[in-house]
Amino acid sequence: MAAVAPRAHHTSAPPGKRSLDELVKSELRRGRRRRWTIAAVVIASLGGVGYLSYRAWPRPLPLHERFRSDEVTRGAIVRIVSANGRLEARSTVEVGPRSSGRIESVEVNFDEHVTRDQVLAIFDKDSLEAQVKQSEASVRVARAALKASRLESDKAKRELKRSEQLHRRGVESSSALDQARALADSGRINIQSARAQLELQRAALELSRVALGDAEIRAPIDGVVIERNVEPGQTVAASLQTPTLFVIAEDLTRMRVMAAIDEADVGEVKVGQEASFTVDAYPDERFTARVTELRSAPQIVQNVVTYEAVLEVENPDLSLKPGMTASVKIVTAQEEDTLMLPNAALRFTPPGAERHPSHPHVWQLDEEGQLEHVLVETVLTDGIHTAIHGDRLELGDPVLVDLTSEGRKAYEKQKRRGG
Repeated sequence: MAAVAPRAHHTSAPPGKRSLDELVKSELRRGRRRRWTIAAVVIASLGGVGYLSYRAWPRPLPLHERFRSDEVTRGAIVRIVSANGRLEARSTVEVGPRSSGRIESVEVNFDEHVTRDQVLAIFDKDSLEAQVKQSEASVRVARAALKASRLESDKAKRELKRSEQLHRRGVESSSALDQARALADSGRINIQSARAQLELQRAALELSRVALGDAEIRAPIDGVVIERNVEPGQTVAASLQTPTLFVIAEDLTRMRVMAAIDEADVGEVKVGQEASFTVDAYPDERFTARVTELRSAPQIVQNVVTYEAVLEVENPDLSLKPGMTASVKIVTAQEEDTLMLPNAALRFTPPGAERHPSHPHVWQLDEEGQLEHVLVETVLTDGIHTAIHGDRLELGDPVLVDLTSEGRKAYEKQKRRGG
């Protein structure tokens, strides 16, 4: 019988011990994985923070985004001087009385056409007619006195002749002859006095007749009554200052504007320049005029100095009325079809750049995006645009006029950092 070899028996660790080892190894593996995970999370977080910081970190703003620009254009530049004025007739006459008294009647009304020597108003004539009669009587009295003086003179001459004959015969004394000569001389003087008195009374009569004629106030020119300051029954006193009873405009189809030119603009205004104006009554209509006179007398109101310019305007339809307020624009210079740029470009200087002190210039960005200034020759400005000459700038060229809001902020931050 064959012998059976004994089985080899393997000895294994106890179950409790194997579980502990496996648990330790498993925990070690989990710890390593956790550390790697944490490290990866930290690295990813740091990378994200760095990326966000990189994206959020302010970068320098490009120059072309810092400035606002405008283009060089072509057109007409018109230099205009603005002023305010009033409309009035070119020829206006104020009519007043030369004597005082009560107005008996008024013969014309407002806006009535009158002719030369037409009666406008009549004074009460009773007292004036009485004065004429009194003067006529005084003239008659003076004539009678002159006649009596002549008779007395003739008598004195005859007495003198008789006394001379008697004196030559020795009948009359020398004293009687002297007395007769004195009477003759006195007669001649009395005649001269009476003649002067007659002339005086005649002059008084003429004055009375003139005063009677002045009782009728007449139109001195042909025209239109634009003002009437008297009513029937009104008493007028012309002793100290002659009152204005009527104002007559010669021709309202030809009027003028009296414009007040500011002293800063008066050097540009010249006789012959064209102008236009508007009035409140016709705000959508512009009337044409022409400067015909520039007066040198200053008008000073509250330390504001103005000079009066006269502008003539035609008014064939009588739409314009005396006294209307006119807003006047006088064309003092103009350039047609010229290159022009905004005035803001001439005033603007980029922060940190030096302004050319002796010549007008503007700023541009060159092809490389860098700042450069361009000298220009200015000709005329209308307050918004300026006409320029020369070949340094062309139509459509951009010129800098101001900072953008972002550019202003960038320069402020740069200034705060001391850059």
